[in-house]
Amino acid sequence: MVSELEWLLRAAERFLLLEELREERDYQHDFKGHRYVTFFHLDNFYSLYIKDDTMLFSDSMKKTNDFRNCYEKGKSFANKFIVMYVWENGTSCNKLGISCSKKVGNSVVRHRFARLVRESYRLHEDIFNSGLDIVVVARACAKDANFFDIEKSVLSLAGKARIMKNGGDL
Repeated sequence: MVSELEWLLRAAERFLLLEELREERDYQHDFKGHRYVTFFHLDNFYSLYIKDDTMLFSDSMKKTNDFRNCYEKGKSFANKFIVMYVWENGTSCNKLGISCSKKVGNSVVRHRFARLVRESYRLHEDIFNSGLDIVVVARACAKDANFFDIEKSVLSLAGKARIMKNGGDL
């Protein structure tokens, strides 16, 4: 017998995979503007909040050994703003690591860079191949870059590295 939690997770997966339910009219909104959908199961209503700001197919890289493996075993690609290290991790999901040294700026500048890289990756996450460890390292001139510069840099290096599903062509 399937537990209620398992049923809820399966229903959520089915909901997210159905393209016809991805239209805005199929979602409900709470008083803060967050989107959610309501399920009915075993005389109970369940509300599932849909988060738009998370990476669906990737995880964040947090362990020092993961970064070290990517630096030592992976290939590096560079441009004006960033250096990207790519290594195949042998799993079905990607890991994104962001490194920004104190040479780039203070903590506000470094965190802004990390947010810009994470957002540019999240928006284009579906065009990346799976099973990769990707480390993005900031260069000193990245502190003055805007979102579009960082996004262009991430996509161009992904094309150079041939880690996009269409072979690197945008």
